[in-house]
Amino acid sequence: MDTFDGLNARQHKILLYDFYGVLLTEKQKSVFMMHYMDDNSFAEISEVMNTTPQAVADLLKRTEAKLKLYESKMLLVSKFEVHKQTVNEIDQILNKMAKVGWTDIIDDTAKIKELVDTLI
Repeated sequence: MDTFDGLNARQHKILLYDFYGVLLTEKQKSVFMMHYMDDNSFAEISEVMNTTPQAVADLLKRTEAKLKLYESKMLLVSKFEVHKQTVNEIDQILNKMAKVGWTDIIDDTAKIKELVDTLI
């Protein structure tokens, strides 16, 4: 899956790298960083790495596959996104409570309890 909860494919790959990049080789990290963070083309990266653009593309494809494999096993990005959504919902409830002068506090407190329970 190249998109994830409203993220575009590039953002999703960078998020995967943020979580799992430490598990990559130095060469994989370098190529990923040069392409996605520094926005270099395969040709530009191949000059730096002293290889062909096709070799860069192949390494990047394998690196992305490895990041996706890690996510399929550990689900850290998925859990992060759920937690992020939960925090956003809590924030919305708290804002609503502030606007209405806390009149709906019993219902909103119960909803907050449910949301916090999803984080545990």
